[in-house]
Amino acid sequence: FFSFSRAAWLGVAVGILVMIFFMVLRKEIAGLKRMAEIILPGVAVIFILSIFYNNLVFTRLASTGRLEAKSNIERIESYKFARDIIKKNWLFGTGIGNYTLALKNEVNLKRQGYYYQPVHNVFLLVWAETGILGLVGFIGLLLCVIRYALCKKKDDIKALNIIQGFPVIAVFTAIMLVDHWLWSLHFGVFLFWFINGIILKEDCFIKNGE
Repeated sequence: FFSFSRAAWLGVAVGILVMIFFMVLRKEIAGLKRMAEIILPGVAVIFILSIFYNNLVFTRLASTGRLEAKSNIERIESYKFARDIIKKNWLFGTGIGNYTLALKNEVNLKRQGYYYQPVHNVFLLVWAETGILGLVGFIGLLLCVIRYALCKKKDDIKALNIIQGFPVIAVFTAIMLVDHWLWSLHFGVFLFWFINGIILKEDCFIKNGE
């Protein structure tokens, strides 16, 4: 809540909804009760905090403030700039970490250095920096992780990975559609690969609890 990040709020909402969906689909009544025990107090706390900080919450959600409007304009512009970069480097990309340099040199906005920032969409950023083959590989990696998270385990306990793993992937995907830090910042990179490693740690074909 106190991050006041719309991307973080979106990620939490998506993760909870996806987790509930799979619990309902798999008829995990005990899991739904446990989720209710966690979510309902959390909603109550957020509701109380929203009353105390209603001006900040409304500003973030309605995007009516000056800084929010400026941020939205810059994000829309960044999509246009990403399109220009991708048009010129769609096959091989600019190189990992070179997006802002390419933005300065190729788009030539003639602005101060602090203005240049990655596009707030990981998929577009991956395409711009690694080319179309890099984008296909990145999406293929995500699909492989999803396949492992959704595959049918022979052990019912291992099958819970569907409920635990896929919501995390959904959260990451939602955040990657509206921000870039999971690709552009070293903390985001570490977190992305660490979480994917945890999801993949259980093999789909475990036999006799081995």
